[in-house]
Amino acid sequence: MSTLWTPYGEKPVGSTQPTAGGPPAPGPQGHPGGDAAEAHRERPAGGRAHGTGGTAGTAEAEEVRRALETVLATPMPQVVAELAVQLRELALVHLSAVRTGRGGSLDAARLAIDAMGTLVEGLGERLAPHDGALRAALADARLAFVQIGGARGDTGPPGATA
Repeated sequence: MSTLWTPYGEKPVGSTQPTAGGPPAPGPQGHPGGDAAEAHRERPAGGRAHGTGGTAGTAEAEEVRRALETVLATPMPQVVAELAVQLRELALVHLSAVRTGRGGSLDAARLAIDAMGTLVEGLGERLAPHDGALRAALADARLAFVQIGGARGDTGPPGATA
């Protein structure tokens, strides 16, 4: 039986079941784990990549090819903008949990906002056409942090490092 190497271990070719102890098998969009990573399998000490013995042309190989085409066709400013938005959402989840007393962490929110600021302010116009919207989203996240942090006694805004 042929296998395909994934970041989560060996996977029998044609199987849609998760590997023992690993996460679910990657879906059609490359989640979780990223089918694109499978296209760049590491070679074991023997020199032959796992899963290459007669598996060319399989549905899995076609799925990997499509995932790679999608990744390569996506404009990099869009990819970075989506990452920045995910950081903002993560910060807002923490801030909301702090505000409602359900946990959360101001330190975690600050780190996510600072990471977003590093991307947005550091790359600036290179993120066009998303740069203006990202700057506004960053300002809103910083304002929310100051409002919630101030109510908790933490008035230092994100991005104000010594």
